[in-house]
Amino acid sequence: MPWGSWSLGPERPVRRGARWGLVALALAVQCTAETPTMAPVEPPDVGPTDLVRELSDLALPDSGPEVGVPDALPELPKGPCSPNPCSQSPLDRTCAGTIAGPASEPGVCTVAPQKAPLCTYLPISGSESVDCAASTSVCSEGACVPTGAPESYVFSSDVTYLDHVTFAGADCCWDFTDDGVVDNQLGALFTAIAASLGESGTANDILMGALTRNQFGLMLERRQDGGSLILHAVRRVKGVEIDAPSPVPVLVTRPSFVAGTAQPMSVFVLGSTAPKLIATAERLSVDIPLGFKLLRNRMASGHLEGIPASGGLLEKGRLAAVVHLQEFAAMFNAYITTHCACVGLGDTPLMAGGAPGVPIVCADVDAGKLLTCGTRFIDGYCRDLAQYCPFIAAVAEPDVDTDGNGKPDAISLGLVFSGRPAVVTGVAAE
Repeated sequence: MPWGSWSLGPERPVRRGARWGLVALALAVQCTAETPTMAPVEPPDVGPTDLVRELSDLALPDSGPEVGVPDALPELPKGPCSPNPCSQSPLDRTCAGTIAGPASEPGVCTVAPQKAPLCTYLPISGSESVDCAASTSVCSEGACVPTGAPESYVFSSDVTYLDHVTFAGADCCWDFTDDGVVDNQLGALFTAIAASLGESGTANDILMGALTRNQFGLMLERRQDGGSLILHAVRRVKGVEIDAPSPVPVLVTRPSFVAGTAQPMSVFVLGSTAPKLIATAERLSVDIPLGFKLLRNRMASGHLEGIPASGGLLEKGRLAAVVHLQEFAAMFNAYITTHCACVGLGDTPLMAGGAPGVPIVCADVDAGKLLTCGTRFIDGYCRDLAQYCPFIAAVAEPDVDTDGNGKPDAISLGLVFSGRPAVVTGVAAE
């Protein structure tokens, strides 16, 4: 069509309904232009039967072609929360502020900035939920724990400092899946992570190096009642080398306790003490060093064994546990939040996802902001963690199904250790 010319296109048939509309529009315009004064008209005397007959004789305008109803509505596009992946809480009980109670399922699903689901499990309202503040307590993993200071905790004299800690080999330490094969995936995973972050050596080299430099440590405390065993995070007293004579003087760190309380985080129930020490824990914490800082792992299903020897030694010790994928992601998120403000994520988690059947997804990081992280050793780790997050997410393949739904949701861990007598000198100020 040449520029400057207009065309309405070929003439189209106008339906009867459209003609009625044009007539009505013309009448409306005419009445608006000049509205004469009309004498009142008395309504005709029409009975109900006549009115129905007259209405039935009216010809209604053509409504157009019939519109069919589809047999099925088209499937709507699925988002990160559709269907809701938060079907199973990692914990039976949970907290919402000071309220403790059974975890509601399914949980509340929200979408993180990286388009991955974030699951929140709130306590079920009702008689089984309580307000811990009413008893001067704090809520920790669905339980009320009395407030207090770690300094008020009275340590037993039966304590063992673990002077050798490494990830176990393929033949250790626990068969969580009952398939006849021991499960121990986290050691190999951390070796791969350490290599991606520029560490030389294996994950075991990192563990023992940090233990020798006194950057992390573990201690077992056998309670006087004989029924429980406590796993504490410790440091040797400053100036004490790892090969110092026994008993090794140590300071217990505050993360060994529930925040704001004198309640230890990792309590094992003793099942046997001779000839082998055997203990189990529903929940425990194990620190793993990374870049002169610690990844604090919150784990479940702990199994601990060891053989007491003469002189207070503990030999052939082994510890097995699982870390839920959601808590694995939370561990790295806490590391970034605590040590890596220069990454520039603010309140955005580095990793999202991790619910059963949902992979971990990493946040987009501004490469320009990473250049401001500085030159300290920890700054390099912050940059590398942010940059290599997709690799970590890819290798973080869960191998244990903890809820029996056929979808692995946790990563297995196996540690081997030995220890010798120690003495607690106090709680560290950190």
